[in-house]
Amino acid sequence: SDSRYKTNIKIIENAMDKINNLRGVYYDYKDINIDDRRQIGMIAQEVEKIIPEAVYSTKDDIKSLSYEKIIAVLIEGMKEMSMRLHNIEEKLI
Repeated sequence: SDSRYKTNIKIIENAMDKINNLRGVYYDYKDINIDDRRQIGMIAQEVEKIIPEAVYSTKDDIKSLSYEKIIAVLIEGMKEMSMRLHNIEEKLI
């Protein structure tokens, strides 16, 4: 989104550490009226410990994830991995 509305901009550091601590899971909803299909995702309480900016709570403390906010961490993690791979390739040459 527009940089004109942002301040205190900083690169996400140690993104791979964050990614490595996330856990993707399969799950079923307890309430069959929500959706009876097998689900895939993450547990909000677990993500909150690692990327609190990606978790929202209702006034009843029901937590939900903003998966699009996790994308920035994934992008920086990919860049970290790319740099690590580049450094390994340089040593091999």
